[in-house]
Amino acid sequence: TEKHDMLLSSSEKSVQVESETSQEIKDLQKDLQDARHMQEFEVPQGFCYYKIAEQELGNRHLWPVIFAENSEASLTGGIPNPDFVKAHSEIFIPVPDEDEKKEFPAYWKDAYLKTYNAYYRLMETQPDSPRNSLRQFRAVRVLVSAEIIFPGFLQENERIIKTQDFQDALEIFKNRVP
Repeated sequence: TEKHDMLLSSSEKSVQVESETSQEIKDLQKDLQDARHMQEFEVPQGFCYYKIAEQELGNRHLWPVIFAENSEASLTGGIPNPDFVKAHSEIFIPVPDEDEKKEFPAYWKDAYLKTYNAYYRLMETQPDSPRNSLRQFRAVRVLVSAEIIFPGFLQENERIIKTQDFQDALEIFKNRVP
């Protein structure tokens, strides 16, 4: 029984440590969200990241930033899906301060690559999906949005973007109507 008590005590300590660690992680996430000026937002029925960005940030091209901050709210089959956000879920929206409104934060560039790559992960894990041609098209549109927000983004990331996507995004960007 002494060994059983030691095991039980060890198990209880483990649960306590896990609980404390989980709370510490939540606290760190909250601190990071506060540092990045985040606001909570409940997703209305029928909304997508595009619509949220347009409504809350005033610029539809910023939707990948919202997706990247909330990719766990977009899980479908365990993979983040940029085309899906659960209605009534609580997400975080970055709120640019006055300086960031003049020039968007450089760390937002990563959000565009994360979103672009999320589309490709979906295509790789669902190779027979009829949605893949639309996903590939949307991946290219993410690159175009990145170029609009961060001029030079395409050239800066040319080596990590698929060649055809790079060329398509550049062509769409050149021919777009502002």
